[in-house]
Amino acid sequence: VSQSRYCIHYKKHVIPFLTSIFEGLHYRGITSPYVVRHRVGESTALHNDISKVSLSLKLNNDYEGGDVYFPRQKFSNKDLPIGYTLFWPGDVTHPHRINEVTRGIKYTVAGFSLPSLSDSTPFNTILFDDLPE
Repeated sequence: VSQSRYCIHYKKHVIPFLTSIFEGLHYRGITSPYVVRHRVGESTALHNDISKVSLSLKLNNDYEGGDVYFPRQKFSNKDLPIGYTLFWPGDVTHPHRINEVTRGIKYTVAGFSLPSLSDSTPFNTILFDDLPE
């Protein structure tokens, strides 16, 4: 799927869904999605994203560990099937970490929205105003 097709799909289908859940949410654009690989022994520390809404798309399940864990919400994506996408508010309400991968290699697609309408534009951002309808 090309980057522009992904962004058009996101604008047309994902944003209406997210704005129905997060009333008043306004999007300026999103970052290009990218694949993240975590090998055995790799993890991330507890952190927040600089994003209004972040996403994690599970690409495989032939690994152990490596789940996205939200300690405040006591939630993990461990049991989500391949192909399911987890969306969450990226800033202060949802600190999270990636638990250590203990077997195999984990692959995920990650994506982020621009934090606000006034923020500068990162190099890998697609602005919705620049996309065809």
